[in-house]
Amino acid sequence: MKDLKISLTRVDQSCIITGDVSLSHIVRMHGNLRESQLTPVVNGTTLRSLRIKGVRKLKDIGHWIVNNDGGIILEMRPSIVRVSWSTAAQNGWMKLMDSFHHKLKLHDLVASDISLTIPRELRQTLSEHSVLSFATASSLESSKHTDGRTWASDSSMLPATANLLDEKSVVGAATGLKTLALKLPGRNISILHGELVGLIIGLILSGHKSSQYLLSDHLNSVRLIDDSQTGVSQIARMCYMNSRSYYRWILDLISRSDILVRYTPGHSNDESLDSKMNNEADLHASSSQKHLKSLPIAPVPTFTMNEFTFHSEIDGWIECNVPRYIDARLSAASVGTLRISHGTRMSTWAHDQSSPPDYPYLRATSAYSIAIQLYARSGQLPTADLLKTRKQLVDDTCRLCCGSCESVHHLFIYCPFYGLWQDEAAAAVLKGTSWTSWRLMALFGTIFY
Repeated sequence: MKDLKISLTRVDQSCIITGDVSLSHIVRMHGNLRESQLTPVVNGTTLRSLRIKGVRKLKDIGHWIVNNDGGIILEMRPSIVRVSWSTAAQNGWMKLMDSFHHKLKLHDLVASDISLTIPRELRQTLSEHSVLSFATASSLESSKHTDGRTWASDSSMLPATANLLDEKSVVGAATGLKTLALKLPGRNISILHGELVGLIIGLILSGHKSSQYLLSDHLNSVRLIDDSQTGVSQIARMCYMNSRSYYRWILDLISRSDILVRYTPGHSNDESLDSKMNNEADLHASSSQKHLKSLPIAPVPTFTMNEFTFHSEIDGWIECNVPRYIDARLSAASVGTLRISHGTRMSTWAHDQSSPPDYPYLRATSAYSIAIQLYARSGQLPTADLLKTRKQLVDDTCRLCCGSCESVHHLFIYCPFYGLWQDEAAAAVLKGTSWTSWRLMALFGTIFY
């Protein structure tokens, strides 16, 4: 996990902003504060002398303020040193003043995102208010088909076939009396995240009013919402679900609203209100991909995540199958290492990408092609450039055309002599297959007549 830069992060670090964190923990986090270059060094002896006087937590020595540069720094309290304090305690306080006052920054104590220091409830409130603000500033037109009580949500992902670690763009959208489309940050996202963000937008924009309907073509989400309306608790079910923080946010919005989430088939040509609004939401989501840079970013619901959640510097928060994600990252890292350190051993551009025939082809012509691909991929095809790197040849020029470096790419693509061989082989194949076809036709013709 260290090599992949993945950490198990505590998503609720509000104790830091309130000062309910011990001074010993701060010192241990920063190796006696040497990483932050805070001097003089505060060590265990210093803290022990202050602990006797009741100075144990960060709130005992100061509070956080915002400086002129916008940074959050620690402002120490006025001196609380008493005459009765020992010399060690007085010296310890002076060290804390020199090391912490306007030098210790909030960013030094937060493992990842500094917003994690905001309490969960306040984070959720700010996120919902930001969605309302985005909708007010949005230039997208409201739905042309809504009856004033119906909303619809949908999503879009490009490319549609992107895998777990591929770069992709995901947009969630909802339309009704207002219309809003939001893009999702990070790489560890999928079309599921877009569907859930669309539902969240619709639930927030509906204003928690009664007699409202929200249409979605994502059947699994609608079923989960319906299950939450029963007496069966969904807490255990969502502990390990993919995108569980988004689902929890949705269920919390549902619990505070009388809106009814209803399933409707997607991409339908019906003239019903449900079909028209679903197509409208789909159009907003897909067309917003053309203006991705100008789209606002959807809030990440860290306030509903598990207490400890995996976080990656590259992919952000990881709520998918963690073993599968780590396997994919390790495989990608291994491929990159082999590609750099083993020449063309992992290159696949010269391989035949077509599917093999259904019948066994161990004795067919394609068996030779497979053997060549295997040698090329394992770095064993004896081209001149490879033999020169292994000090078995002095010159790496092509031994057929004597014009360029004899690499796999040159041999199979540019070499004129190899091209002649290809033409001869193709002519032989055509001649053999045409003769066989003539014989088969003659045979079947004789049998038929």
